[in-house]
Amino acid sequence: KFGHFCDVRKGFECLRFDHGSDNSSARATAFCLQKAAELSVKLGKQIERPIYPRGRLAHVFNVGYNRGPAILKLSWTPIDRMPEGVIYEFLEKAGVENILRVYDKGLLMLNFFGYRLEYLILEHCGAPIAEFLRAASRSADCSDKTLCRLSREVTRATMQCLVQARVLGGILHRDISPGNVLVSKDGKVKVIDWSYAKMLPTSPLDRIGIASRWEYDDSEVTQKEAEHDPLTGTPLFMSIPVLAGAKVRGLMDDMGSMFYVLLEALSKLQLRRDC
Repeated sequence: KFGHFCDVRKGFECLRFDHGSDNSSARATAFCLQKAAELSVKLGKQIERPIYPRGRLAHVFNVGYNRGPAILKLSWTPIDRMPEGVIYEFLEKAGVENILRVYDKGLLMLNFFGYRLEYLILEHCGAPIAEFLRAASRSADCSDKTLCRLSREVTRATMQCLVQARVLGGILHRDISPGNVLVSKDGKVKVIDWSYAKMLPTSPLDRIGIASRWEYDDSEVTQKEAEHDPLTGTPLFMSIPVLAGAKVRGLMDDMGSMFYVLLEALSKLQLRRDC
């Protein structure tokens, strides 16, 4: 009745996204499939996420894609805010490290009562930082020295990603929190969930060209994102200047958030006490 992006009445196991022949647009169409086919998404269990009343809503699923594990993210975003797929496109063009690989992305609906519906198919990688460190601490041969080294390595990789995003792409994450820093079993770090990221006006990348392909007004989005600087983020992990009412965000605010994320992760470890 309201023009949902696919018909689920008959039941299905898979989705396939088709961009058609128009490479100048991010528009795509979703088709229901009964069985997996090439480049299709085999739906798995939905990943539970906290919902915050901040104007966006995302549904995230574990899926199979090209015979491997992946993540499907369906996001409802206000039409005057930056699509997450655009941020990933900028990050890739800038060569930023420690971000998720994007297998596919696009727009399924352009304007549905003031919201757009976009999708992302992302690589599957790791567990939140607290779970990674907790698992490491339970290992029989894990010492305090090892935990210190692992904490430094995860922090360094996260900071490197944030610095590269700011310097190479003119991008601020604005929502560093425990669930947005993932670590794989072999220690590879990925900074995820760039849905609240901000593109700075001074970015060296082609803002207008990508805005045209994703069909949004760049000047309107830039102004709206700036207005949300004092509001964006997870309150427990916001930097002190932002909590104190700073009107402008900067790289050090993302860095400060990472400091609190690390403290929270370390606080959950069951460590031996000296006295």
